[in-house]
Amino acid sequence: MNKKTKAITLYIVGVVISAALSFYAFWSAVFYAWMNANGSWSAEKAAPWAYGSLILCGVFFALFVYFIIKIVKLRKKGADLFND
Repeated sequence: MNKKTKAITLYIVGVVISAALSFYAFWSAVFYAWMNANGSWSAEKAAPWAYGSLILCGVFFALFVYFIIKIVKLRKKGADLFND
């Protein structure tokens, strides 16, 4: 494997991991909001958890977009994952 192929492999792993974490953080925020709406938790308890999860979701989604952009740039430079 050359350097570009190794880099694109790492970015693909980054895409998978950041997508999974973004998905988890988003549904965590939905869960905490539901706990508040359901009456199980007070608004003071659920709000920090829900907003924190949304912030993490935004961070992981930004990482996801960054990794996608890096993969596209490497592919344009000629990196090929499957024919190396």
